[in-house]
Amino acid sequence: MRKFLILFFMVLLSSCASAPSWEGMSESEISNWKDIGVTVEQVGTYVDAGLKPEQVKLWFEQGFNNANEIIPWALNKFTPEDAAGWKASGLSVEGAFQWASNKFSYSEAKMWRDENFELDDAIDNRAKGLSPVK
Repeated sequence: MRKFLILFFMVLLSSCASAPSWEGMSESEISNWKDIGVTVEQVGTYVDAGLKPEQVKLWFEQGFNNANEIIPWALNKFTPEDAAGWKASGLSVEGAFQWASNKFSYSEAKMWRDENFELDDAIDNRAKGLSPVK
């Protein structure tokens, strides 16, 4: 019985230690997260990524609704508005990063891609002063 009680308390303590919490946040910070619909289970992911409630709210307003979607775009320095444009043009964060790194806007990338140009071909043709036929 003693072993059982020790095991029970160890499990109880470990589950308490790993449970999500609002610890370390002021009442106003907690309120700001709750106001945008972020739960205690979700908040740590956003905080660990360096995002604040007002930033996450902007992502929500652009149709991004979870940390798995938001964080990769945010960490690659996309604004919520730009990320929405890239996503609407059919590109993943990795693809968008490649096109954006080569000075293409999401609308330019979409034009080239709609005409079946890969990034390398678009770069070469643009350097020649060409653009896709509209």
